[in-house]
Amino acid sequence: MKNSHSDEEIEDYLMLIKSFKEGQRSYLDEEVFELVAHYYGAEEQFKQMVEVCELGLSIHTYSSALWHCYADALTFNGESEKAPKAIEKALELQPNSPAVLQTKIRYLLLVGNFAEAVDLLKDIEDRVEDKAYIYKCLGLAHDIQDNRKKAIFYWEKAIHEDPRDASVLRSLLELVKEEKYAQKLKASYNKLIDQDTHDPDLWFCLGLVLDHLSDKEATVEAFEYATYLKPDFEEAYEFLGHAFMNQSKHEKALECYQTVLAMQEVPTADICCHIGACYEELGNYTEASKQYQKALEQDKHWDYAWFGLGSCLLQQERFSESLYFFNKAIKITSNNPIFWIALAKAEGSMGNFHSANEAYEQACLIAADRPELWLEWSELFQDQELWEEAISIIERGIDEVGESPELLYRLVAYCFKGGNYQEGIVQLQVALAANYEKHTLLYEYFTDLETQKTLYTLIERLK
Repeated sequence: MKNSHSDEEIEDYLMLIKSFKEGQRSYLDEEVFELVAHYYGAEEQFKQMVEVCELGLSIHTYSSALWHCYADALTFNGESEKAPKAIEKALELQPNSPAVLQTKIRYLLLVGNFAEAVDLLKDIEDRVEDKAYIYKCLGLAHDIQDNRKKAIFYWEKAIHEDPRDASVLRSLLELVKEEKYAQKLKASYNKLIDQDTHDPDLWFCLGLVLDHLSDKEATVEAFEYATYLKPDFEEAYEFLGHAFMNQSKHEKALECYQTVLAMQEVPTADICCHIGACYEELGNYTEASKQYQKALEQDKHWDYAWFGLGSCLLQQERFSESLYFFNKAIKITSNNPIFWIALAKAEGSMGNFHSANEAYEQACLIAADRPELWLEWSELFQDQELWEEAISIIERGIDEVGESPELLYRLVAYCFKGGNYQEGIVQLQVALAANYEKHTLLYEYFTDLETQKTLYTLIERLK
């Protein structure tokens, strides 16, 4: 339990609340209600947190701590109508309290009132000791408003105040894609670790930066050391699992995710899906499906669980059965290109060419900057030997993505396969000029040895 009290103490407090709720007790100290409410908050059981606060306020009507806790609970539970009244009541009892004002800021951000949130954050900046929190919220407010420059500015200030805040670091890495920036962060964390080599949070943050830099081995080492320093570091074990998945070390990833599962009082849908993905990669579709079902027991709207069930069926060539699950995932989250690609593959495998084409198009509309999607879409026409249509798809992809070597060399291949050798040579010159090193993609596409020899001679001549 994420609480300073022991499990036994928490159980005692929960029993006290239950006895009060059932009318067996007529009074409890406000500290009991507050402690149990915070316990539910730490466990992200916000509905129960709201209920406990309401019970406490029924007898401690003027408790500033409980009103503040109640305001927090309503905000986290998304009760946007009740939350403002509770916040104002808490401020009546604790005028200008930085802690209550922070709750008000959370509420304003939740309902999308960013301008007022920013004004309030700037107003209380000098009065709040936790500067990192203020800067974090300012960064979030500006990011939601697509003000990239200001979001980066405030998140950098937040990281300067608290370099151990992994959530802010992840936000920065998502916003700033440049490798030089990540290298700079890597140097900063290495310097901090030199000053405190036994800080698990710093090692975890370094792992996040290394993962962004695609340094797979170093990423694993950083996350492993974080778990060594802090054996109950749940998030580090989860990210270590992700790192092993990126290395295709699925059994090791499974061990990490199962360690996380053992730490959870109630399994989350997310961790069940990660475990399911491991079993799926290991070819154990029965166990994978069980894990995806467990995820849906926790949250029936968990899109990746529906997708996972469909994926298991797809890999077993049970195409018609998989359609239901892919469509369920898309109904929940319609802007995920992975779901549309899976649906397209299933439809295509059943010979439903028109439906497959529509699904591929939808995927490319959502993520037009991903060359692999255009390649997959073009292969639908390639399989039918409709070379003009396949070429048209690749040309659209190049217009969207730019000079992607994968697309440029695939265009060459389709020209040759379609018998348009003159245009193929023109496009080969373009591809070689853009990225000569990637010409080996043609050898991967044309596996016939004689064809490879012909291509080699042609490439040497054009080079």
